[in-house]
Amino acid sequence: MYIDCSIPWGPDQQHFKERIEFLYRNGYQGAIVDLRSINEYRQLCKSGLLKRRPCEIEFPISIKTFSEYRSESLPIPIAPKITLSPKNAHQLKRKLGLCIKEKVLVEVESDDKNTLEVAARDGRVDIISAKKLKLQKSLTKGIISLIKQNENPILINLTHLIYEKGFHRSRKMREFYKLFKRAKWNTHKYIFGTCMKDPWKIRGPKEHIALLHSLFEIPEYWAKQIIRKNGEELIMRYMKRDLGLFIESGTEIVDKKNNPDEKSNPNTLKSKEDQL
Repeated sequence: MYIDCSIPWGPDQQHFKERIEFLYRNGYQGAIVDLRSINEYRQLCKSGLLKRRPCEIEFPISIKTFSEYRSESLPIPIAPKITLSPKNAHQLKRKLGLCIKEKVLVEVESDDKNTLEVAARDGRVDIISAKKLKLQKSLTKGIISLIKQNENPILINLTHLIYEKGFHRSRKMREFYKLFKRAKWNTHKYIFGTCMKDPWKIRGPKEHIALLHSLFEIPEYWAKQIIRKNGEELIMRYMKRDLGLFIESGTEIVDKKNNPDEKSNPNTLKSKEDQL
């Protein structure tokens, strides 16, 4: 399933529907809507375009389950994502506490290295943004290593390469090439988003696979992973969180009935590291 991981939300519902329709015609089977605040998330909920906790889901859930999140007004299902742009680590933690209650995906974009380091360590953060040039420069080797450990995908946007000319296009290509060298495409997770408000500037997934393959010498198999599989994994994370099934990595449920020695322990969640 080809997923566009960042389509901007706008208060004009008709214009938003046109963008989603254009995504569908270009070959995408799902989209993650980029919201800039909780207020925008509430606007999306009131619009009736977002379907939450569908009752017809069959377990165990799979990526095909995402089709149940499609409203009658849109041709493809959508998932909400709130993008945070904190100025410092303290502001990031405060905003994360508010966002996690809404059970949405959380993306962090910041050019402050300390804030990015905290975001890379925090399990509540789902995506680290690198869609802008200044954001890519802030991703040091240490931060990239933390991102890899927590298996957070890095969001990129190649759409601008199609429209930039001359020096500006070459500069962005060099920065993308440096990013792919530091965070290798075969060991780190990337996801792709168009991030475009103008539907006529959106291109299909196959065109972006061709860009990754031809410009950055990424094998076609891994280019498809970026555009398709990594997006699917992110959607699975959202659905599990939405249905109340999401457990942080490294955590398992301990059954007291089968573990008599643990009856005195009031906690039912135990990290794997504590059991070693």
